[in-house]
Amino acid sequence: MLPAMTLASDTSEEIARAVPLPRAKPAAEAAPPALPVTPQPRQKPATVPTPVPRPVAMAVPAPAPEPIPLPTETEIKAGMLPCGEACGDILFKAVDECLWVQNQNPKPITFQARVDGRLIELKLEGASYEKSASAPAKPAAGINTYHTRQKDPFQSSSAGIPVYRARLADKAGCATARGQITQFVAVFTQ
Repeated sequence: MLPAMTLASDTSEEIARAVPLPRAKPAAEAAPPALPVTPQPRQKPATVPTPVPRPVAMAVPAPAPEPIPLPTETEIKAGMLPCGEACGDILFKAVDECLWVQNQNPKPITFQARVDGRLIELKLEGASYEKSASAPAKPAAGINTYHTRQKDPFQSSSAGIPVYRARLADKAGCATARGQITQFVAVFTQ
């Protein structure tokens, strides 16, 4: 059987109650009312102190390096030349027709040499693994010192041994062969 039909006038109230109305969107919050702007008095800029010129320091000439001590007669007869505590860490390498002094110790070294009668002094930095990581194998033109790595003969897969190199040169030019060095001293710098 079919349900009984009702009149439209009877059901309008029931339908209105049964069907939910869609929700209204919340109204946007109104901005707070703008406050009246009152002009502020203009402030004076802070005074800038006038710079005081620094005193110009006179260039002090670097003291001449002290000469290497001459060996005594007994040292000459024994075939020993005094070198210093850091001589074991000094190596010589010929690069681009110049002789380079090479420090493989992480401690800095002061190096003095007599090259063809001239006294040359070099301050060698300590060998640094970090500084030599991106260093070139050979120096660029005009470079007198640089960090680099040399091949390790005992470990072929290693990145190499870090070293610091300095060109053995002065104003007169660079040494080209180990035979030009008559005497040298190497001591650790503090």
